[in-house]
Amino acid sequence: MIKIAIIGLGHAFQKQVGALRQNKNFELVALCDKNKRNLVRYKGDNLYLTTNYKTLVNKCECVLISSPPCSHLKIMKFFIKHNIKIMVEKPIVINSRQFDFLLSINNDNKIYNCLHFSFGKEIEWWINNKRLDKPRYIKCLITDKYMENNKILPKAINLHGAYLDETINPLSAIARIYGYEINNIYIFKRRLPNNKYDSYSMAKFVLNEIDIEIEVDWARNQDEKYIDLIFDNEIIRLDSKRQLVKELSSDKILFSGEGERMTNHYIGAFDNYLITLQNKEKWIKLYTGLFGNYEK
Repeated sequence: MIKIAIIGLGHAFQKQVGALRQNKNFELVALCDKNKRNLVRYKGDNLYLTTNYKTLVNKCECVLISSPPCSHLKIMKFFIKHNIKIMVEKPIVINSRQFDFLLSINNDNKIYNCLHFSFGKEIEWWINNKRLDKPRYIKCLITDKYMENNKILPKAINLHGAYLDETINPLSAIARIYGYEINNIYIFKRRLPNNKYDSYSMAKFVLNEIDIEIEVDWARNQDEKYIDLIFDNEIIRLDSKRQLVKELSSDKILFSGEGERMTNHYIGAFDNYLITLQNKEKWIKLYTGLFGNYEK
């Protein structure tokens, strides 16, 4: 059994804990958050509670870093030095400079990037039932209610913008289905006045000769997350929000998943971690694609 600590009690925390509780190979032993108030409610749960991640040394064998992305590199550096296994949320770092530095210090493959979106029930089903031919085009739409009065909500500021936070989700799912040879062709980002980060992005990639378009929009006041696989004669929608696989022209439901969506994501990600323990080769290719043209 792997003794694990979670660093950062954010919006995904309850989903992460729910998934860990369903996996007999993990024991949650500690929680860390800079805000003491986030820890108070867990005082009676026989967990080690701390506001300082450095005190987790000798308390656990593995950490799940779920703090704001700007803190990931610093925390990973500490646990690499102390030989503790690392799972870290996406995005793994926030720019190509940090990415290059991470590669320079991570020589023994301790890091598993927890690309939870790619383990959706609809993705799993398509992997097991996909057609032999590849789609000629893939179009994705991701929306979240992260804006109000043309301002990014305070809770979303730490996400560092629509492109960095969201594009990796469908990109990681598509790569899990069709391979990781990703080339970044084009990125457009739109930042509204008085906002630090972009709230809209449009990016184009090529993956194994498949053209991919990923649109992210925080201003639509919607919550949609889907990947459309466009074949010559049909369009298959992998609908993450509803955990559905649908043929659009006929409106035929090919698959419908059950259970809480993000908890299912983490169940899949944690199961995969137990098999692989690291996914460095995959996340290198993903973030090389993600950061291509990012700073231009």
